[in-house]
Amino acid sequence: MVLWSIVNLKLLFSVGIGIFIQVMESFRRSYNLLDGT
Repeated sequence: MVLWSIVNLKLLFSVGIGIFIQVMESFRRSYNLLDGT
C-alpha cells in the first residue's frame, strides 16, 4: 500500500513537471512572438 502511494506520488510529480514544461514553453514562445513584433 505504501509502495502504491509512492508510485502515485512519482507519477503525479512527473505529470506536474511535464505540464510545467509545456506551460513554460508556450509562455516563452508567446513572449518571443511579442518581442519579435
